[in-house]
Amino acid sequence: IRPAQLVGQIAAAIHAIDVSAWRRRPPGAATRSGHAEELMRVFDDIEGTEAGPAHEWAVRHLPQDRPAVLVHGDLLGQNILVFPDEAPAVIDWEFCRMGDPAFDLAIVTRGVRRPFQIARGLDRLLEAYAAAGGDPIMSSEVHFYEICLAARWYREALQGGGSEPPGQALTKLKGVLRRAEESTR
Repeated sequence: IRPAQLVGQIAAAIHAIDVSAWRRRPPGAATRSGHAEELMRVFDDIEGTEAGPAHEWAVRHLPQDRPAVLVHGDLLGQNILVFPDEAPAVIDWEFCRMGDPAFDLAIVTRGVRRPFQIARGLDRLLEAYAAAGGDPIMSSEVHFYEICLAARWYREALQGGGSEPPGQALTKLKGVLRRAEESTR
């Protein structure tokens, strides 16, 4: 199994689902930029200037205002079931919503240097996603959501929650920002 290709194919299939005929449409934003603006509120709860550069980068790279699509919201490996000679299945839809498809990909990459522990992991994911029929997504769009996720983890650490101390969460946020800046030069 090539994880980047598998996730790219699954994400493209999910994002192509037409929800217009559903009796109850999933919650979320009407547009991708609306989804992005919702997530940007995480910076409102972070005091001090440590997260300022990440916030500034995110403001400069807000996603385009296009219609939202169905996103899974937690498209991690444990939620993808793979069986020999059968199509993969996706479980755990509790975070399903309308939003930006780049958000689903950021959930998978999580801002790490080598997604899927392979060179060019993000690029391979984006290529597989586009090859499977997904709207082309730029790496900066994924980095935007990675920064928002890392900012949320930092905020949670500052508030005494989360899985790591504030200093470690801030270091992670700075690392995600550094990679985002490098990719947009």
